[in-house]
Amino acid sequence: MANEKDLEKLKKSVDNWNYWRKTHPKVIPDLSEANLSSTILNEVNFKNVNLSGAQLCKADLISADLSNANLSGANLFQASLVQAKLSKANLCDTNLNNANLSEANLTRANLRDTNLSEANLVRAKLVEANFSNTNFDGSDLHGADVSRANFAYSNLSKVDMSETNLSEANLREANLTGSEFGKAILKEADLFKANLNKANLSEANLQEANLIKANLSEVNFSQEDLSGANLTEAIIQETNFTEAKLIAANLKHTILCANFTHADLSGTDLTEADVTEANFNHATL
Repeated sequence: MANEKDLEKLKKSVDNWNYWRKTHPKVIPDLSEANLSSTILNEVNFKNVNLSGAQLCKADLISADLSNANLSGANLFQASLVQAKLSKANLCDTNLNNANLSEANLTRANLRDTNLSEANLVRAKLVEANFSNTNFDGSDLHGADVSRANFAYSNLSKVDMSETNLSEANLREANLTGSEFGKAILKEADLFKANLNKANLSEANLQEANLIKANLSEVNFSQEDLSGANLTEAIIQETNFTEAKLIAANLKHTILCANFTHADLSGTDLTEADVTEANFNHATL
C-alpha cells in the first residue's frame, strides 16, 4: 500500500513533489497500489519510486522520469508516456494497452509478460530491453531502436516495425505473422523458429541473421539483404525473394517453394535443398 504522506505530497502539485525529491534524494517513496488514474503528472520525478500495482490509467506522464522505478503489475491503460524516461524500470506484468510511449527511453527496462497491444512505440529507444513473452499485437514500433532487445516467445503479430533497428535482437520462437518490417535492420538477429508467415520484409537487412527452422511462408523478401543468413530447414512456401541478396547464405536441407527471380545466390549453400518448385529465373547461382 502507498505511504499516505508520500501520496499527500504528490497531490499538492508536481512542482512540490519534484522539489521534495530534489531536497531528499535518499528517500525512496512508496506509491504502490496508489490510484493515480487520469492524473496530470507531466515531468514528474518518479525515479526509483515504488509504483507496483498502481492505477495509472489515462494518466499524463509526458517527459516523466521513471527510470529504475518499480511498475510491476501497474495499470497504464491509455497512459501518455511520450518522451518519458523508463530506463532500467521494472514493468513486468504491466498493462500498457493503448499507451503512448513514442520517443520514450526504455533502455534495459524489464517488460516481461507485459501487455503492449495497440501501444505507440514510434521512435522509442528500447535497447537491450526484455520483452520476453510480451503481447505487442497491433502495436506501432516504426523507427524504434530495439537493438539487442529480447523478444523471445513474444506476440508481435501485425506490428509495424518498418525502419526499426532490430540488430542482434532475440526473436526466438516469436510470433511475427503479418507484421511490417520494410527497411528494418535485422542484422545478426536471432529468429530461430520464429513465425513470419505473411510478414513484409521488403528492403530489410537480415545479414547473418539466424532463421533456422523459421516459418517464412508467404513472406516478402524482395530486394532484401540476406547475405550470410542461416535458413537451414526453414519453411519456405510461396516466399518472394525477387532481387534479394542471398550471398553466402545457408539453405541446406530446405524445401524451396519460392520465387528467386533476379536474386543473387552466389556462394549460397544449397546442400540437399529441394529446388523442384523454385523459380531461379535470371538468378545468379
